[in-house]
Amino acid sequence: MVLQAGDRATVPDIARRLGLQRQSVQRVADELVADGLARYEDNPRHQRSRLLVTTAAGKSALAAIQSAHRAWVAEVVATVGELDWERLNGDLGRIAQAVGHHARQPG
Repeated sequence: MVLQAGDRATVPDIARRLGLQRQSVQRVADELVADGLARYEDNPRHQRSRLLVTTAAGKSALAAIQSAHRAWVAEVVATVGELDWERLNGDLGRIAQAVGHHARQPG
């Protein structure tokens, strides 16, 4: 996860960590602020790049999401059974690379 409850980070830092465009992260950050789930604070290291900080409501929402995610993962694991997760991760990585390579090919 990129921004944990209580963490502070600039939008450009979050975008870099996620490998996303700053503008798309800025849009989501602004929506989180508008919904009261985060707020901007002054950044002592940079005047123009404020820090994004989770609010109490944001921390509560994040905890609920994480709880639901853990339950979902447990259900999937129970349904699927034992897997070699490291091998699966490697296989999926190779598939993603192949798909990306073919998507960039002309024609």
